[in-house]
Amino acid sequence: MDDRLKKIEALIPTLATKADLEKSAHDLVKWIVGTTFVGMGMFITIMTFVLNNAVSKPSAAPAAPPVTIQSAPPAPAPQPIIIQMPAQPQPPLANPALPPASKP
Repeated sequence: MDDRLKKIEALIPTLATKADLEKSAHDLVKWIVGTTFVGMGMFITIMTFVLNNAVSKPSAAPAAPPVTIQSAPPAPAPQPIIIQMPAQPQPPLANPALPPASKP
């Protein structure tokens, strides 16, 4: 029994105390909060960069057309495309003058 008690007493100084557990919990919360802030900052930075560069910006000043002595006549407008379909056959209409067929 004395041997078991000596082993347990030798083990006690290596166990964590209440202060050790509180410090480790504090450190864990500190790292989680810090990592969250850094992640949010990176997300905002990346999204700002992507959204600012996704849409092309208009040019600062429109370029002046080159000066020519004679201008070419404007190109004619393209002609519309017309597709003509043949008339579809209509089903024959029932003759109202004939009485309906009776069942035998």
